[in-house]
Amino acid sequence: MGKLAIFICGLLLGAIGAFGAVVYHEMYKPPEKDNIVFSSKDFYDNKDYWVSISGTLTGEDMANNNTYGVLCHKEQNTCFISSVEQIGSNPPQTGKIEQYTIPIVKWTNYEVIAQEDSPFACIRMTITIDRGRKALLWLEEPINQTKPNCKDARTTIRKLSIEDRRSAPRR
Repeated sequence: MGKLAIFICGLLLGAIGAFGAVVYHEMYKPPEKDNIVFSSKDFYDNKDYWVSISGTLTGEDMANNNTYGVLCHKEQNTCFISSVEQIGSNPPQTGKIEQYTIPIVKWTNYEVIAQEDSPFACIRMTITIDRGRKALLWLEEPINQTKPNCKDARTTIRKLSIEDRRSAPRR
């Protein structure tokens, strides 16, 4: 009976060890070789003139491998946004560089908020840069839902953030 108990304990410990190894391997898996490696998260703040943040934009429905850069310029009262996403693998490929601007609605020592309504996309986009936390929140909320061109538009709020590619959740 003693040898059977030791055998069963050995099996259980082996199964637990194997499970732990699989979990560890999945958590610390290196990026796939067919992914383009974009730069890590960066934040720069020249308090009186501009603030910028760049990194991987993460959240619901976002492409797994992308990089976004947001530069808000106080004097021009505008945030400039540039982005590029990986669109293919084997060989790795990127999409076109997208660029657009959003007007700033608030500039303080603590945060910068840019906001724009898009009647064609039926959303209000609000970008908030928290200067103390060195973080960005990208919020898209539905607007004009009673307009005919918005009948098939998204009806939920979408929240995104800029993260370091290495810490961004994998999809």
